[in-house]
Amino acid sequence: MCEILLRVTQAQARVLGTRFEVARQFYNALLGEALRRLGLLRQSTAYQAARRDIPRTRPTERAHAFLMARQAVGFTEAALSQYATRIHHTGIGDHVDAVIGQTLTQRAFQTANRLAVGQAQKVRFKGRRGFHQIGSLGACPVIRPRAVLATIYMRVVRPMPYMLWQNGCRISFTDSLLGMV
Repeated sequence: MCEILLRVTQAQARVLGTRFEVARQFYNALLGEALRRLGLLRQSTAYQAARRDIPRTRPTERAHAFLMARQAVGFTEAALSQYATRIHHTGIGDHVDAVIGQTLTQRAFQTANRLAVGQAQKVRFKGRRGFHQIGSLGACPVIRPRAVLATIYMRVVRPMPYMLWQNGCRISFTDSLLGMV
């Protein structure tokens, strides 16, 4: 992992602040929709029948019944991803790119799914403090804001340090993250 501290201007810091805030709101909207669909799932007769009628001694039949109930109400990651695409086209796409949107969708679904399978008792929406980092899938960078006195720095983390130079990334690499290019 390679960490590079990059100095950004106040204008770039405003853009990043906006992106973090929009990402927080996007995540909260996705989590709210996932929780709404979880409520519909728990109310569905197919889900209640699977819980009540199929014993745990027949796990494959039980898992298939739960899968059918989830698909019937749209409590799947694919269905939530379609919802995220519709939200993304309302103007959020100007601030959150598709890869980050996909990551936030995955995060929101995993959070709601933990509640669905009993691994969590309660889930929380992101508050004003928001995210401590915004990362994406694969070898894409992770952005972490950090305030040092009056100057704002960005920490860009990549899993494979040699890729920074093989891909021709330079200090202007931050400008592409900020959408300034």
